[in-house]
Amino acid sequence: MEPITVDFNGYVLTTDRSQMIIADIYKWLSVEAYWCKGIPFETVVNAVSNSHCIGVLHQGR
Repeated sequence: MEPITVDFNGYVLTTDRSQMIIADIYKWLSVEAYWCKGIPFETVVNAVSNSHCIGVLHQGR
């Protein structure tokens, strides 16, 4: 399936994994998200690689 990307009011909604910064996703999950603080980086990489991801980006992040 081809990635879908939509621009809306300064935000980008996308299914394109190449636009998603795994290090930023990992940082947020491991530090900010109460349900998975301390999650290993490899777990995040594996989850993103094997999931249908939808990202919301602002200013490219």
